[in-house]
Amino acid sequence: MRRYLLKSGLFLGLALSLGSLASCSKDGDGVVLFSVEDDKALGQKVAQQTDSTYRAKGQLLEKSSNARAYTLLNQIVTRVLNSGQLQYRNEFPWDVQIIKDDETQNAFATPGGTFMFSRG
Repeated sequence: MRRYLLKSGLFLGLALSLGSLASCSKDGDGVVLFSVEDDKALGQKVAQQTDSTYRAKGQLLEKSSNARAYTLLNQIVTRVLNSGQLQYRNEFPWDVQIIKDDETQNAFATPGGTFMFSRG
């Protein structure tokens, strides 16, 4: 019982902390923890770190020597961006990077608009 109360108290404290840090969205339909500018700044840091990590391993495919792959991915990303479903479509510098990793099929997006695709 004591353990349950402790876990419940920790959860409630975390929820209240996050709630007090969050600001309401401009439409009043959700909670925003980061401003667009904060998201861009964090995204730039994450993208630089991710870029340098994969580049140092020789796993980041250069756009100039892999133009066809980048063209195809950019076409897909453009379709998603132009779908009308994105609230902040024009606020971010959208970018695509391809990671050479034949063992992994994965994709992820960093804050701020960078999409990373593994070649797997």
